[in-house]
Amino acid sequence: MRFIKYACRRVALSANLHHVCSRATDAAVGAQPKSALLL
Repeated sequence: MRFIKYACRRVALSANLHHVCSRATDAAVGAQPKSALLL
């Protein structure tokens, strides 16, 4: 999961990419609360 967060931050150079990455991460973790991903 940390790798996904790291990779997302590295490539999220725009709001669109960040949004897409956030959605993809949410889908990957499923039931985990979004706040946990922002730490």
